[in-house]
Amino acid sequence: MKFDGDDSAYEFYKAYAHNIGFSVKKRYVKRTRAGHVERRTFCCSKEGKKGFDKRRENVAFERPVKRIDCLAQMTCQLKKDGLLEIVSFEANHNHDLAPTPMKHAELDDDDLVLNMFWDDGRSIIDYKYFGDVICFDTYRTNEYGRPFAPFVGVNHLKQTVISGAALLYDETISSFKWLFEAFLGAMAGKQPKTILTDQSAAMAKAIEEVLAHKVKHRRKFQVNQRSIDDSREETRA
Repeated sequence: MKFDGDDSAYEFYKAYAHNIGFSVKKRYVKRTRAGHVERRTFCCSKEGKKGFDKRRENVAFERPVKRIDCLAQMTCQLKKDGLLEIVSFEANHNHDLAPTPMKHAELDDDDLVLNMFWDDGRSIIDYKYFGDVICFDTYRTNEYGRPFAPFVGVNHLKQTVISGAALLYDETISSFKWLFEAFLGAMAGKQPKTILTDQSAAMAKAIEEVLAHKVKHRRKFQVNQRSIDDSREETRA
């Protein structure tokens, strides 16, 4: 494979890395006398090893080691036609790769999109650690009136995290069932312990049919009312 320049080769390797699940950096370059790139190596961001620093022997908190001598790389060489050609490619890594973005789509008989669900590596990781309780609701925000449905949680810092989102065709039982099945598939079958939702009967029915009976379904109105009641009790006390 050939590229018309250093930048296009770099963009190709970045796109490849994004799909696989790792970050890249520019490692080595050799230039001609005219300043053109003659040979270039792009590699995994975990390439190399961190040198020993005596100043960090007594630090209270040690940062995680990011460079672990990963050998994954792509090297390009300038050819007579003026193009950079891949001459060396190592695909194997010595570490786990990040989960890649996932898209799920439901099509109708004419292959037109009915429902679409999307998540990425960050949302999958957040859900793994903070997915015991999630809030799920729908919003009509675009000109076509398509329901937008995010899965929202809270992390250990009380920050909002998104565990995925969808654009639905409608708010029927079948659409919600498809969405919950896609969500569970993306999250390796991990179910939340509690779901906070609105008062949609279709949504409640889909939760009942797709998710295990042990999952608690709480309407946000009930949670808000309980909070108000608790506040009143504290005030009286």
